[in-house]
Amino acid sequence: MRVLFKILVFTAVTLVLGCLLAPPLYWLGHAVAAAGYFPDLAEFEFHRYFNRAVLVAAFIMVWPLLRVLGIRRWADLGLTPNPARWRHLGAGFAMSTMGLAVVGALMVVAGRAFWRSRMALDALPGAMLSAVTVGLLEESFFRGALLGALRRTFRWPRALGVLSLVFASLHFLKPPPGFRIDDVTWTSGFVLFPRLFWQYADPRLLVGGLLTILLVGLVLGYAVIRTRSLYLSLGLHIGWVFSLKGFGQLARVRGTPTLWLGSDLLTGLAPVLLVAATWAAVAYLYRDRGDPTPRAVPEPGAAP
Repeated sequence: MRVLFKILVFTAVTLVLGCLLAPPLYWLGHAVAAAGYFPDLAEFEFHRYFNRAVLVAAFIMVWPLLRVLGIRRWADLGLTPNPARWRHLGAGFAMSTMGLAVVGALMVVAGRAFWRSRMALDALPGAMLSAVTVGLLEESFFRGALLGALRRTFRWPRALGVLSLVFASLHFLKPPPGFRIDDVTWTSGFVLFPRLFWQYADPRLLVGGLLTILLVGLVLGYAVIRTRSLYLSLGLHIGWVFSLKGFGQLARVRGTPTLWLGSDLLTGLAPVLLVAATWAAVAYLYRDRGDPTPRAVPEPGAAP
């Protein structure tokens, strides 16, 4: 359990570092916008800079964590060169975007969303850039470093379950509607952090939102385990993020959330079923690749 404890300590340190990095990142973004470059940066609220700051903090901290865990090579994480990398990347992107496109179509047909009269098509390249950036960072961090580290100690089902719970819990953090921090100071990250847990008090959000993200984490991790590389999971991740951001630019959600369709493409039982279907597709298409789980490595001092 020492590996799990080290990962939990690493997660706590990463969150603290993210709280410290968020204010200067916010100030930098607004300074760049004020200079006439990327003016959209001035419209982003503080919590969006906080999310990016946590990603930056995780990227900074992952290398010390891997050194502490004795990981020196990609092979130590259960990853191997993938000659079908571009095919896997494209297949993952196609599966995830088609799945959420079905959810978006259901929302429009059911009257839960309508197409904007002026679709912001020029924002789609930016959505893709954001999806690629987030996908690369999160897949390298979660499915590359953390899943590989856990699989050196636990069998893959337990490692996948633990990591997916952590992944879902972190992605379920967001400020309550209407909460803003306009006067950003060095302590603003610590002011925001306790406000991010409000969704855990709403059973409907837990069932509709957290369950979907948990399934997403399970699918992404399973894709890595089956293909022994990050390309399929990266394609899936990029497709999901791009679909979410792209749908927000093309359509507007309206009405009261229901059990089947919530306030976005990932909330409700309909997206849960679509993500589960994606998992089934990954399991079927890559069923002959075997179990690439590396043999568990005994922790120092553990009994043989």
